[in-house]
Amino acid sequence: MRRGVYACGVDEFEDGRFTEAAETLNGFAEDYPADKRHDRAEDITVAAEIAAERPSAGRRLPPSRPGGSGEVELVLANLGPGELEVLYTGPTTGAVELKACASCRTYPTRSAGDKACRAGTSKYPRTTLRLPAGDCHFLYKRATVRNRADGATLSTAYRCTDCSFVTRGTAGLGLT
Repeated sequence: MRRGVYACGVDEFEDGRFTEAAETLNGFAEDYPADKRHDRAEDITVAAEIAAERPSAGRRLPPSRPGGSGEVELVLANLGPGELEVLYTGPTTGAVELKACASCRTYPTRSAGDKACRAGTSKYPRTTLRLPAGDCHFLYKRATVRNRADGATLSTAYRCTDCSFVTRGTAGLGLT
């Protein structure tokens, strides 16, 4: 049964049924934490969640080992109210949670949020990821607003800062 549940989740992903794949493989990971495919199921679940919002993230299964050439430093900053979860897939797959920002507010416009990002992220909750270069897809999950998906090509020629903020009516993202 265990093998069948895992295979079903992988098939759902490959068939473009990303929501179902995420549910199936998340259930597999919860039910079989000691299974050798547990971590792989979690990675496919993350990729499926992203692909449900951004189908291009589901063109193929996430790699079982990180790929890409070179390493890119990506600073993720939470400039919005509430906790933020960022899921990512591409040359590698994972998720990170950023604490709530007590002093953050909703910005009136995207340009105001971008300006706050360019002013610096040191006073905001943040983390630094070191990701392989290449095409990466992201899903930003915040309880107070609708999920937002985006993508970027990460290059070793740049050090990137990705600020997530909330504007009136929409969530904003500022990749600088």
